[in-house]
Amino acid sequence: MKRTLTTLFTLLIFASIAKAKTFPDVPESHFAYPAIETLYSLKVLKGYEDGTFKPDKSVTRVEALKIIMESAKLAVPEVSENETVGFSDIDKGQWYVRYIKKGKDLNIIKGNSDGTFAPQRQVNKVELLKMLFLTNKIDVSGYKNDQGYPYLDIDTSAWYYPYISYAIKYNIVSPNEKTNIEPAKMLTRADVAETVYRLLLISKIGDLQSVLSQSESLLVQALANIEKQRFDKAKENTKDAVNLTEKAKNIASEKPIVLAANKVALSMDKLAQAYISLSNGKKEVAITQSEEAIKIGNEAKSINQGVEPLIEKIKIKAQGIINHAKN
Repeated sequence: MKRTLTTLFTLLIFASIAKAKTFPDVPESHFAYPAIETLYSLKVLKGYEDGTFKPDKSVTRVEALKIIMESAKLAVPEVSENETVGFSDIDKGQWYVRYIKKGKDLNIIKGNSDGTFAPQRQVNKVELLKMLFLTNKIDVSGYKNDQGYPYLDIDTSAWYYPYISYAIKYNIVSPNEKTNIEPAKMLTRADVAETVYRLLLISKIGDLQSVLSQSESLLVQALANIEKQRFDKAKENTKDAVNLTEKAKNIASEKPIVLAANKVALSMDKLAQAYISLSNGKKEVAITQSEEAIKIGNEAKSINQGVEPLIEKIKIKAQGIINHAKN
């Protein structure tokens, strides 16, 4: 899940849990470093006997199910060696039988139409999301009709759409460098850790993190719409992001990340306005709006350096508008 942006608007409540680098193959610069360190500290994930984590190693469906259940603190009792779970490809006595049984009992998993579960098949993004949300009793039924996302590789009629729609809205998944969501992407240990971690942030912190996550998702969508020259859509995204960060200020106005997030949203909103002005031939107005976007962006960075990656993207685009308008 290598991202064009980090999870910028995140209240790191787990920072006190994970202080030291645990795995030599997961440096602090790794996109999933906070996720891996946190889930290791919470005893959700483990490393290998050689001391490594192997972040790029693939994850099977049954391994993903175990990680999800561990993160949700579900009690998964041992079963007898003769336990059967109703799938033709699940052998008795395997370590994972109890997780399969628990998952089936709770309707977290149903298996394939041929009566198998395919426990050793690598898990993909939408399979993980479905198991993750069902385990945590998240109702996604209200998201099946959500439209307007600027990601062309998601099928709005597919079974997975409500799950991916919820995940996009709350920034549990992010687009790649080509602004694709990749619903069928096969996941690694780092990918799974990052996804589970993002949901944990929302569930542990509550309303504030939820609002900030939605705001960041909207700003990522705005960038994608700008790339596709859908400037009106980008303006809708930024307007909603501004409103959400104003709501966050009402919840916790003293937190620097909240104040910075609001400034980022305002900066991006000015950028969207500048693109609209430029497309309408209003060059001087576009220049003024771009300069305001840069100014507000710098204010955001002075409040919290963590927003710098997004601010730099805004500044590059704003300067591009200024240069274009002056030529």
